[in-house]
Amino acid sequence: RLRRQFPKVRVEIHSYMTADLHEELLNGNIDVALTAETLANPAIQNSAICRFDMGWITARTAIEDPRATHAEVLSRLPILTFLRDSLVYRDVVAKLGPYCVARINPISSISAMVSLVRSGYGLATLPRAAIAPALDSGELVALEGVPELAPTPVVACRRRQSESPLVGAVVNLAIEAAHVYTSGCRPGLVVVDGQGI
Repeated sequence: RLRRQFPKVRVEIHSYMTADLHEELLNGNIDVALTAETLANPAIQNSAICRFDMGWITARTAIEDPRATHAEVLSRLPILTFLRDSLVYRDVVAKLGPYCVARINPISSISAMVSLVRSGYGLATLPRAAIAPALDSGELVALEGVPELAPTPVVACRRRQSESPLVGAVVNLAIEAAHVYTSGCRPGLVVVDGQGI
């Protein structure tokens, strides 16, 4: 759709850590960044797109022992989560304490985390909406009665002085995509419609 509206514009997608995307934006190398955190800078406009409810997710086989509580499962399994400087990683350490760092395996791919958990390795901190079919079927389960993870936001960060129609179209497309995603009855995703934050 962007190509129809802006046929002469070249769109590049960069997948970096939030801090790196913020730096690229401040340096003028990119026009908009969709990240998990706002960029605290007066030259930047931050707009909330949506937020994902997170869960401690594991394979059903990891909780088949009726004597083991979900808290015990959380205390013994390896933890798969996002990279060290991520919001989710920091939340895991805040909820479980610094002693858990030895059990954390930082991974940058939701798909890789899901594959590892499906194979029976550990538990992962995942957006519930991204794995709703596997949760619904019972293939994967969310631990209950354990410290709740904070929702992970998606924020559009853009420079205030360059209110380009293309950047506005990208932000609107992200909001629309979140609406379409939730219209598929995916619990765990809340759309917040580009409100400034």
